Parts: sequence; structure tokens; C-alpha cells
Amino acid sequence: MSGSPVVDVRGEVVAVHGMSDLEIIQSLESKKTSLSDAQKSTFQQVVKRIETYDELNTFHWGIPINLFQEYRVQAFPHYVPLVSEVGVDYTKLRDLLAAGNWEEADKETATLILKVADRVLQERLDREDLQNLSCKDLSTIDKLWLKYSNGQFGFSVQEKIYHSLGGSWYVWKAYQLGGATEEYYKRYETAFGEKVGWREGGEWNLVWDSVNPNTPYVGHLPWGAVVGAGEWIKTVPRMGLFFSRVDACRL
Repeated sequence: MSGSPVVDVRGEVVAVHGMSDLEIIQSLESKKTSLSDAQKSTFQQVVKRIETYDELNTFHWGIPINLFQEYRVQAFPHYVPLVSEVGVDYTKLRDLLAAGNWEEADKETATLILKVADRVLQERLDREDLQNLSCKDLSTIDKLWLKYSNGQFGFSVQEKIYHSLGGSWYVWKAYQLGGATEEYYKRYETAFGEKVGWREGGEWNLVWDSVNPNTPYVGHLPWGAVVGAGEWIKTVPRMGLFFSRVDACRL
């Protein structure tokens, strides 16, 4: 039983082919069904094949992909599809996070954000880049961090903390339009930095060596994508604009 995806002439996955996969799907019809380790392993192999398109077949019968997706979510509620609107591959980030390699995962996240914005050569983002970051890609990165940190790290976690301290899009806009001083605006960034452990002794931690991946601070990571990529803190205040985008994407 191949368990490989069935694709149409456009290369779109439309079904999951193979009796073994069908049996797994049928076993999930009742939400009360408890999967054995062997069943979970087989199911995860199917998921991986679909994610990576390891095998492609001509159109043939199979399990409708919408049915497969529905039962996959029921069986593995923490499954994170590696979705990208701009063709970015999140496999490496997923594997680094799964291995608990926080430092490399954080650096990879910073690189991925630049890729999403198509600003790798520039090594920094401007205001327009921040305002147009792909919501699908931000969501994929966020969900991966949430999953492997058990909800402790992620963009959505950071945005909620920033918002709870009074930071918002309106504060950023007031600063941008001259209705608020840089000092007024930056006090929200400062409060956030202290809350998540990014500031020590009144100074920003601007190198990874000063970041503690084993910190008890909720929202401590990702760090590189928010601070390290282009060292935004040293230039025009942009943290609030980034979190405004996170909020707009409803992560």
C-alpha cells in the first residue's frame, strides 16, 4: 500500500492513495478512537509524504484530501502544516525546534523572515516590508514555535505581552505622525524588553550570546527575527510595527 498522495494534472494533491491509509482514516471516524503508536507512526509517514510530495502519481482513486485533512487535525491537533505564501521552506526550522536547538532555530527564524520579505541581500526590513509580511508565513513560524515550546515562545505570545503593556498600532502611528515623541514610544519597547528578558542593566541584549534559551521568561524567543535581524532597536523603532502586523494577521 503506497500511501502516496494523488495529484491532478496541475500537481495539486487531491487524495491520499493506498489501502493502508484508507484503513487509518476509517479508524478515525469516531473521535473516541484511540490510535496505537504503530497507527500514529504510519499516519505521520503519510503526512510527511504529502508535505514533501516525495511520491507523485497520476490521478486515480483515493481518499479525498479534504477528508484526510479533517481527520488529520482530529488525530493530531498540534500538527503544523508548513505553509508558505512565498515559497519558503520551513522544514529546517521545524526540525531544529523539534530537536530543542533553540539557538539555531532562532537564527533560522531571523533568516526566514528576511526570505519572506525578499530582503536577504539587504539583511534588514523597512517599514513597508514589515507592513506586508505574509500572514500565512508568520502563522507557520508562530505555530511551530508555539508547538515545540509548549506555548512559551512565539510571535503571538510576544504580541500579547506587548499589547498588555500598552503597546499598540496607535502608539506607533502617533509616533510616526509626530504626535508622540520617540522617548514616549520607546518606553513601551523598553517595558517589553524587560518583561521578556531582552534587557539587562538598562541595556538591550543585541548579541545572541546574551540570550538565554533556558530562560523562565515567557515570550523570550524568537529573538533574532524581532531584534537581531538588522538590529532594529538601533535604528528607527519598529518593534511596535512588527507586532501590529502580527496582530493584524490574527495569530
